[in-house]
Amino acid sequence: MLQLSEYLWGEKIHVVSMEHVAIQQKKFSIHYVKASDDTYALLVVDSIKVERNTYDVQDFLMNHFSAKQLDLHFVVSRTQLFLDSIEPLQSFLHTKFASLSFGIIILVNGLEMGDGTYAVNQMHLKSGDTVQILYRVGRN
Repeated sequence: MLQLSEYLWGEKIHVVSMEHVAIQQKKFSIHYVKASDDTYALLVVDSIKVERNTYDVQDFLMNHFSAKQLDLHFVVSRTQLFLDSIEPLQSFLHTKFASLSFGIIILVNGLEMGDGTYAVNQMHLKSGDTVQILYRVGRN
């Protein structure tokens, strides 16, 4: 089971409880947290060790997650490309937390690039980096 980073957004994550779930026979953990914002829970999707430098982070993610039978959906905003959803995780979260909001967080070496404003097509990964993908469930 993948672990949640101890710090996120410059603050220590206070995990109130944790739930293990199976989605299409894959195990994931949902961490219910107490945060300074409206974050209610974090689902740990995956942690990936980068083996070689890449400027094509979309292709890197697509290759990694297609092997795990997870379907990534990207959205273009002007000239920027953002990871919008991962199926079937998005559907699962929508069913479980229907009235809450969702977003994807991409951490590189434990940090959210540009405070979440970095588009996938602006990222550069280096050999040895660790990429962690989280789903954030918010109260608004």
